[in-house]
Amino acid sequence: MVRGHASRDVVSYAGAARYGQGRSPYRDHEPLVRALPIVLVSVAIASFQTNLVPYFGQSLSGFPGWRAAYYGFGMLLLVAACVAFILNKRARRLALPTVAICALSGALVLMYPVDVVSKSFLMAMAFCTSLVILTSCIDETKVLHFAALAVAFNAVVCLVNIMLQNGFTNTAGRAAGLAQGPNLAASQLVLGAAVVWRAVPRQLMWSFLFLITAALVATLSRSGMAIGLTAALAAGTGYAITRRPHIDAIKWRDIGFGAAILCWMAAAMIANHRFSVASDAAYKSIGQVAKVVAEAPANIIVSMPKEAAHNELKILDKQVVTEGEVNSASARSLLMRRALIRYSMSPWVGVGPKEAHALAPHSTYLLFALAFGVAGLVVSVGFIGLASLAAIKTGAWEFPLTVAALFAVSHDMLLFPSSIILLAIGIATLQAQAKGPRLADVISSNATEA
Repeated sequence: MVRGHASRDVVSYAGAARYGQGRSPYRDHEPLVRALPIVLVSVAIASFQTNLVPYFGQSLSGFPGWRAAYYGFGMLLLVAACVAFILNKRARRLALPTVAICALSGALVLMYPVDVVSKSFLMAMAFCTSLVILTSCIDETKVLHFAALAVAFNAVVCLVNIMLQNGFTNTAGRAAGLAQGPNLAASQLVLGAAVVWRAVPRQLMWSFLFLITAALVATLSRSGMAIGLTAALAAGTGYAITRRPHIDAIKWRDIGFGAAILCWMAAAMIANHRFSVASDAAYKSIGQVAKVVAEAPANIIVSMPKEAAHNELKILDKQVVTEGEVNSASARSLLMRRALIRYSMSPWVGVGPKEAHALAPHSTYLLFALAFGVAGLVVSVGFIGLASLAAIKTGAWEFPLTVAALFAVSHDMLLFPSSIILLAIGIATLQAQAKGPRLADVISSNATEA
């Protein structure tokens, strides 16, 4: 059963070393040992989950020392995680499944020529592993609180975005915040809410949910809103069963906050003509989604002659460009069809990460199956398994369901740092809540030793 934000599990190298292992050999360095994982994880959240580094990275790349600082932080994160994995029994126990899945995923990549996409994926796997290990060394509640602030920051930036004619990205009329696009912004909001909502202070819970919902609507991402609704139903079902975490009844201040957000969005519709036009177009095209879904089974090509497949791919390449300008839902269907046809030409060994990513299959399952063949399913299914392991004991099924749904509509979930960090935090904190020893027990053990 979920302990929610009241959880106080063992949180430090030193505490974990003493827990069942006698006197810690790191006693003289306990302040530094405790502080380093907290600092590194906090910097990662502030830099990548908020999209600040990805957004401003290109502008800062010309400054002396920027590349050294960027890659230096990554190396420090990796080295600290390796040391923690060796010395901290609790971190090793909690992170071992993640280390295994990430190592296996990296081994698949190394079977093909190393290119830009391969390097990005290898860095993402190292980033994910490091964050899971370091998060397992500290108080998961503090990590979740800080991550919740980052999620709220992204939501606020999205709402500010709709007031601006040009916004922060090149997607006119749709809120994307500092993310690369509105769909990515929506996926980060949904995944972030699924990870952190149980740790939000109960007096702020309703206001937090109103803020995230409004920002999600502002992105005009239909897939994001559908997944958000699914996650909300899963979370509501889990809450109805466990009654955890405790949620206060909605209060007038929450209603006032929600009303203020609605007024802000109404003002944006008036002040920003692009947002008004994009909203009208997005919701008019919702009716076409059912038609696309109904036609989807006819578009799934299991196998066809090689020459016919090549001709079909040429036709789809042209259709994707024209359809993408009219209806993104239809374009996704065409992209998935193109990826399935290409997969049918090499189902066992795949085509490699570079070509698979260039086809933009809009599905993580398709991306890795296309890249590595049947073995590629280990990557996406493995991460869903990691998310589900903790949900079995905690009841937080909204997290694995959200991950599985986002994998179905996005092929970049395991490539962007902002998504990777949320996956890592969700996996580490839920597993800590499901398996970790209580901090009170550790304190009692330490007092006995003293």
